[in-house]
Amino acid sequence: MSENPQKFKVIDKRRFDEEGNEKSTETEEFNHEDLFESHAQVEATSDKLDSRMSNIEQNEAQKDEKKGEGISFASIVLSLTSQTLIHLGEVAGVPGAPIDLEAARNTIDVLDLLREKTKGNLTAEESELLENAVRSLKFKYVEVTNRFQAKKI
Repeated sequence: MSENPQKFKVIDKRRFDEEGNEKSTETEEFNHEDLFESHAQVEATSDKLDSRMSNIEQNEAQKDEKKGEGISFASIVLSLTSQTLIHLGEVAGVPGAPIDLEAARNTIDVLDLLREKTKGNLTAEESELLENAVRSLKFKYVEVTNRFQAKKI
């Protein structure tokens, strides 16, 4: 790490906390370099998940073309996964996107509920896609949450 780490301020402009109580406006400073210390691990996990999801999505697209359908189970899972990654700040192509842990948690819960409710009704590929997506997103959620918790201490 450099002697002069870059710092930036995170300002939460929401007036109310999760319980609906009005909260005070606080500003926290984070060390820019510390936020990305485990970036290589996240990238490796993302690349592996992207590769698996791409293969499954291609297979699903081929099946759907035969059926004449425009949307597939895989596309729903991929859409929710992408949405969660954006909320976690893990998508590099979305500059300035705020990290929204509550929205990420809610979307992961939706995927988890989808997994629970469709158990036994999915193909092996669909089941694997959903399991891998939920597992990977939960890992990333914990990682991002821990990074912010460490900054508060």
